[in-house]
Parts: sequence; C-alpha cells; structure tokens
Amino acid sequence: MAYRYRRATHMGTKAGQAIGILGGTFDPVHNAHLMIARMAAEAAGLDRVVFMPAGAPPNKDARSLTAPEHRLAMVRLAVEGITGFDVSDIEIRTPGLDYTVDTLRLMREMNPLARLFFIAGGDSLLYLDKWKDPGQLLSLAGFIAVYRPGCGMRKLERKRADILKRFGGEVLLVECSGLDISSSEIRRRVAAGLGISGLVPEAVEAYIRLHGLYREGA
Repeated sequence: MAYRYRRATHMGTKAGQAIGILGGTFDPVHNAHLMIARMAAEAAGLDRVVFMPAGAPPNKDARSLTAPEHRLAMVRLAVEGITGFDVSDIEIRTPGLDYTVDTLRLMREMNPLARLFFIAGGDSLLYLDKWKDPGQLLSLAGFIAVYRPGCGMRKLERKRADILKRFGGEVLLVECSGLDISSSEIRRRVAAGLGISGLVPEAVEAYIRLHGLYREGA
C-alpha cells in the first residue's frame, strides 16, 4: 500500500514548513500508525511527518518495552521510501523521561521557522490538560487528535473547546477509519504463533520474524 499525501498549496517554503510529530513506543509500528500520519498530514497540510519512537515514556515502564534499537529499526523500515515521512531518534538518545513538551522544545530549537504539530490518538486529547505543561506545549505546537468514526466525537469537541479556552493554541480533530489495529494485539498474535500479515508493513513483519521478537519466552 502506498502512503502518499498532497501537500497544501500554501506550504513548501523552508521558512513556513509544517512538520508533524508522531510519537509513541511503536512496539511494534503498524499500518494504523502510517494511516494516522497520512490523515493528519492531509488534514493539516503538513510538509512532512516525523515518527519519533519513545525511549522512556512517563506512562510506561521502559523495562517492559522492546529494546529501543529494535523499535527504531522497525519504524525506519516502515517509512522507508514514503514521501514526506521521516524518523527521529531524539527521544531514544535523550536521557530521562520523554515528556512531549520537552521534545517539542528540542524540535523548536532545531526548526525555529517551522510550524510544528503534535499528532496523537483522539483519546489523548481527553487527558491533554494532565500532561506536563499543557499551556507551554500548545504554545510550541498545534495538536492533532486522530479519532475513529463514531467514537465520542461530541465528547472530543467539548474537550477541544475547553482546552482552547484554557490554554489557547490550535487543536485539530481528524477522523480516520482503520484504526482498529493495536501493538498489543500484534504482540499477542506473534506470541500465539498467529500471522500478522496486513497489520504491519511487510518489512516490519520480516524484521520481527528475523529477530524473534514478541515470542513467548523471548
């Protein structure tokens, strides 16, 4: 499947480049991640989307995650050859917990003239005000919440209005079908000896098999 998107006609100059940042553990990266990135790019007119695997996310025990070099390698394989998709290892290389606001500060320093957008699942918006420095986060980047059709749109709209009233900034809601794939389900299927074809890119499936990831006792 080719994941390509049209760039907005008012974008493209270096000074006004729009960059989306899609963070996550990517354990493993799967086709829904690629779909989220594509839909967010189309909705916001992004010039590129940067996939950013987490090293030590504050909401998870890093010891329970697959080694970062494997997760990073799988993401690189997943986006290889896709126009407008890049990969960053900033969070993996940075010591300590990976708070989104800190990552955005680094991205702002690296891209002072770009428009930044952080891309996340729709449910993340419901808890955005509980994240570290939400006001600062929204001053650094717009927030794109990608949600499944029919999954609490009114609730998301109310939360969006509340967030904008309290913190300002830019919050976009993007509907995206085909989001019923989860990394945990993929891990479960591999552990049970079941196939994952169609759930992850072929190169990622081959990498998982080659390195024996997610098998029982691995």
